[in-house]
Amino acid sequence: MVEIDSNILNDIEKLIIELNKKDYNILKAYIFGSYASNNQKDWSYIDLALVSEKFEGSRFFDKEKIRDIYLKINWKLSPYPITLKQLNEDWFVRSEIINKGIKVYSIK
Repeated sequence: MVEIDSNILNDIEKLIIELNKKDYNILKAYIFGSYASNNQKDWSYIDLALVSEKFEGSRFFDKEKIRDIYLKINWKLSPYPITLKQLNEDWFVRSEIINKGIKVYSIK
């Protein structure tokens, strides 16, 4: 299994805390892409799926709404905001994020 750097995990935790302060109620978070497959380069973004029922289901608009928050924490974070329905039904989400990604957060 791929080991994620503790600094990245700390930044993700900070992001989730800040989003939850804004009532996003993050349910789950997954690292996917190059960091999940241990193929990242120095210039690679950290692909991070964030699951919340507060997102509208439009990745572009949802990402824009949280832009200021994640850029203050780590400019390399690249959130992929999704709803619970998208998590369960979207082919890309299931194949790339759930099957190949690394769950780094789940509400208890």
